[in-house]
Amino acid sequence: MGKKIEELSGWELTSALVELAEPVGNLAADDRFWKVFKACTQRAVYLREKDGLRFMLKSYSKLVPVLLSDEHKQDTMRILAVLEGAPYDEVMRRNGAEILKDLSRIFEDKVVPFFTKSMPTGQQE
Repeated sequence: MGKKIEELSGWELTSALVELAEPVGNLAADDRFWKVFKACTQRAVYLREKDGLRFMLKSYSKLVPVLLSDEHKQDTMRILAVLEGAPYDEVMRRNGAEILKDLSRIFEDKVVPFFTKSMPTGQQE
């Protein structure tokens, strides 16, 4: 297995960003994804601190069907592969439980903190 994205040097990171550009762009261009994603990240800190289980169920029950739809399944797997430093083929062979665990961890550890840190305080609640 290769390096996870947070372990990459600056030079290696440039290649990873190039690999992420297309699948992230595909997701961002989808209004359905963007609406769900925005709603999930805007309330993430508030719900996570108030009730972790509620946060998880509410966010993932809306986000996962979009990420794993036929339209975005390959994009999602490509993003997971880059973030995890794993070959795309290996990510595609993972079972459903592993994929959901990976998506959950990435959303909690990388996506939510990135977007909530950049939000004005009033929008987090």
